[in-house]
Formats: sequence, C-alpha cells, structure tokens
Amino acid sequence: MVTHTTFFLTSSLFSFYTKSYTIITKFSTIIALILYEEVVLIKKLPLKINKILKRRQNMKRIYILIFLFICSILYADPVLLVFVDGTIEYKQGNSWTEIYIGEYIPDNTDIRIYDDTYAEIKAGSVKVTISTEGIYSINSLFKSSESLAAWDFSTLIGDKIAKLTGFGEEELGYTEMGVRGDLLFVTDTEWMDDDEKSLNDAKKLIAEQEYMTALEILLDAVPFAYGSILDEMNFFTGYLYNELNNHSLSLKYLDLVPHNKYVAYFPELVLLKGSLLMERLSFDAAIELLNIYIENYPNGSKIQPVYYLSAICLNEQGNINLSKANLEKAVAIDPYSDIGKTAASKLDNM
Repeated sequence: MVTHTTFFLTSSLFSFYTKSYTIITKFSTIIALILYEEVVLIKKLPLKINKILKRRQNMKRIYILIFLFICSILYADPVLLVFVDGTIEYKQGNSWTEIYIGEYIPDNTDIRIYDDTYAEIKAGSVKVTISTEGIYSINSLFKSSESLAAWDFSTLIGDKIAKLTGFGEEELGYTEMGVRGDLLFVTDTEWMDDDEKSLNDAKKLIAEQEYMTALEILLDAVPFAYGSILDEMNFFTGYLYNELNNHSLSLKYLDLVPHNKYVAYFPELVLLKGSLLMERLSFDAAIELLNIYIENYPNGSKIQPVYYLSAICLNEQGNINLSKANLEKAVAIDPYSDIGKTAASKLDNM
C-alpha cells in the first residue's frame, strides 16, 4: 500500500514538474516577444522618452533573468532510481525513507545505502552508480560524475574493452606473460564437463553478440560452478551486464572475481572493473586494481588505457602531480592514438 501510494505521489509530482516546465518555457517565449515589441516601439519614440524607456527595459531584463535563473534551479532534472539490488534510502527531515526502482529522489537531500547494495540513479543524461556502504549527498554525487564525464573515459575505455573482448572467430584475449589463454569458444566439446560446456556456449554466443542468451546460460550455470570456471563465468557475466548497460550488476559479479594476474582475462578485468569503480567514485579501489597491472606488466599491451584511468582517479583525488605523470606516460606510449591525443590535451589544460 505504501509503495503504491508513494508511486502515485511521485508520479503526480513528476507530472506537476513536467507541466510547470512547459509553463515556464511558454512564459519565457512570451517574455522574449514582449522585449522584442518594446525594442521596436522604443526606436519610434523621441530621444528623451527613448532613454527613459530603455532604462526601464534594462531593469525588466534583469528581473526576468533572475526569475529564469531561479526557475532553472527549482526545475532541474529529477533524480530517478533506475536500479537497486539491496536497500537504498533518502533522508526526509530527521528520518530515512526507503525508495524503490522507478521512484524519484529530491535532488537536495542525502541518500544512504547499505552493505552489499548496488544502485544506479539518473538525472537527465547523467547516471551515477553507487555500491559502497555510506551516506551520500545527491548534489555532490552528480557534480563528481559530471567532472568525470569531462575526461571522456566512457568512450575511450569502452571502445577499448569492446576491442579486447572481440567478436567473430578470433582470440578474445591472452595473458601478458605470453602464454596464450584461449578465451574463444571451441567446437570440440566432448571432453568438457557441464560447467565448461556452458561457459563455452556462452562465449560462442558472445562472439555472435547474442548477449541476453549468453547471460541466461551463465546465470543458470553459475550456482553449480566452482573454482577457476566459476571465476571466469563471473567475469563474463559482469562483462555481459556491462554490455547490457547494467553497471551495478556488472560490478557485483566482477567483485566476485579474484585479481589473479595470470588469468587470460586479467587485462579486460582491470579495464572494465577499474572503469566501473571510478564511475562509482571509488578511486582508492580503482587505483589499487590499476596498480597491480602497472607493477606487473609495465610494458603490457593495455598499459596506455590503464595509465589514463589511473590519471583520472588521481586527479579526482587532488593528486595533480601524479596525475600529470601518468598522463605523460600515456602520451609517450602512443601520442597518435585517441587516448594519447586526449591525454595530451588534458595535460595542456592542467
């Protein structure tokens, strides 16, 4: 009953917001027309009256600008809870109220999430992922997220991850130690047990970009798998959820994968999980993971995007000198790549 009532109230508020926004837009148009008419009229009046009216017109413009500025604050994009696995609450006065998927959160309040909770909130085109227990200011979360977006890491690293995982009948990855780790599916499965066959089938479907079917196979197999097969299944499940744009569940499964630097998918794990950790503003955890790669594979094939991600995290923590140092390393590796060019541009503006 409470959930339905809450949903009704939030839906009504959103409807009010939408109508109010429409009214303000129309009112702004009317204001612009009034100002235009005044300008045309003033040009036709004698000089003395013209000056008096111009002063009045300037005052009107100031009042109108103040009004529109206030409206832009009052009618900012609403904050929507798009996903939650666990419990998330928002502060209402001196108490906390649980919120559910599809409900709106006041943008000037705090939210609280509990241990083992993964949540995504969205305002306009900006999405924030949260999975660390604590209390957060909504406004601060979106300011930090907008700051991250300026680094264009989603496009640069996202494209890199897509290339790493690959499509078609080609190797999906390899270890940095030089030992080939066949992440691709194989055609001869007679020697495989059920877990290995499920993983192989999922890989084949990933190569064919049949992500939902591959995910269903893995989700059915994960509860019965163990050891290294389970770790690899969790990695590919996390990868698939990321491809399906569910970053919270992606991170949930990637959190289950050990940081084993010798497995074939370790470079992919570092880039994908590092990006998601950074996206949820867990900079310490992201840097710790990225440093494992940097320390063990200083000449690894994925070292440039790793340096770039590390530079972003360090910059957001206020460690500008180390951030610059990692950007310089990223540029030195390949100044003509997209990451190299972007890193050079960031250095010029720091």
